Amino acid sequence: MIDPQSSATESRIFYGWWVVAASCAVLTVWSWTGFYAFGNMFIPLEDQFGWTRGQIAIGQSSFMICGGVGGVFMGRLVSRHGIKRLVMVGGVILSTSLFLLSTTNSLWQLYLFYAMAGFGGAFSGVVPFATVVSNWFKIKRGRAMGFTMMGLALGALIFSPITALIVSEFGWRVAFVVMGIGVLCVNFPATLILKTKPQDMGLHPDGIMPAPQPVLSPIPVSGGSGTAGVVKERSAFSIAMKSPAFWFVAAGFFFMGIGTLGILNHLVPYVRDMGVSVKTAGLVLGIFGGTGAIGKIGFGLLSEKFSVRYAVMLSFSLQATGAFILLQATSLPVVWLYVAVSGPASGGVMTVLPLSVGALFPLRVFGTVFGLVNLALSTGASIIGPPLAGFLYDHYGSYNIPFTAFIGMYLCAIVLIYFAWGVSPRLRGAKVAFEG
Repeated sequence: MIDPQSSATESRIFYGWWVVAASCAVLTVWSWTGFYAFGNMFIPLEDQFGWTRGQIAIGQSSFMICGGVGGVFMGRLVSRHGIKRLVMVGGVILSTSLFLLSTTNSLWQLYLFYAMAGFGGAFSGVVPFATVVSNWFKIKRGRAMGFTMMGLALGALIFSPITALIVSEFGWRVAFVVMGIGVLCVNFPATLILKTKPQDMGLHPDGIMPAPQPVLSPIPVSGGSGTAGVVKERSAFSIAMKSPAFWFVAAGFFFMGIGTLGILNHLVPYVRDMGVSVKTAGLVLGIFGGTGAIGKIGFGLLSEKFSVRYAVMLSFSLQATGAFILLQATSLPVVWLYVAVSGPASGGVMTVLPLSVGALFPLRVFGTVFGLVNLALSTGASIIGPPLAGFLYDHYGSYNIPFTAFIGMYLCAIVLIYFAWGVSPRLRGAKVAFEG
């Protein structure tokens, strides 16, 4: 067991990196149970119960919707109750829902238990850990966020094939039980390491003592009493919500979510239509997720050396390029080219998303604003993208129209992100440095 206090004083390694490692581990299991295991459940559930794939897919949609709604509140809950409590509560709810999923015998149970899993996962998902990492790092926030979000890619690379093996050898019910045990085995040990902010241990972000700040005169706040140097969280949040920057960023990630998940959820059947085997199609999806690890680190480093805005725009541009390549694919080598171009770019999204919020809005409202932007992404990714692709495929017998539409949505997202920085209200007043 790591003693946080002794580790902070005796080790040359900044304790924030231990927080990153623990966060990455929890997110690895979270992405495994919530996303990458689900594809392995389609055929077994279809064979046993006769449900259509569209009906089964609603299960994951319920996970994403409930997780997105729950995530809106997690930033504030982290500040009030600390990351340890959230991870423990999330571990109990998520593992319980996975155990219940192993008993599923009807569609309503599938939807209810997956919705419960989404809500539980919100306690130990992207929003709380992005909030915590933003507390621990300022100068190296990009790479720290990248290493943290690498857990999302590791869930695909490591556990997707393991889940497939368990399902084939022991059945889907056993797989859900194993996932529930996995959550408990990771979440609770992680709480021994996790700390909400460096000040809890007498440390500073990045392990660097900040330079003394000059005392500045109060600046009146338009539309109310008080000063910019003492802006309360609620008033700062209100300004953020009323700013065009928030809506530009939220809309940008909303459109991106439609395109990314719309393509990703249909990638396996798209490749299968070329005559590729089930095993190879599954490998394409697994490698796609695995290459995301490169993007999470790479785009984190890019955001430190260049503007976060251009890192986001590059991610979206590469995904649009990848979608265009995929439209031309008639053989497997072209599909692998798509994976090489779009995989890292798609993986970088969950690194640049929190960095965008951190660049445009005060840290004091980071958790709540990030939760809302993440909800916008989740809405596009769960409610619109995959069903839209499926409906248009059913109607036209081809993915050409939906995938072309998704390229257009990527382009819209790029424009929105570009203008978000131009209209950003400099919320950080006299005493709060604006980052980005």
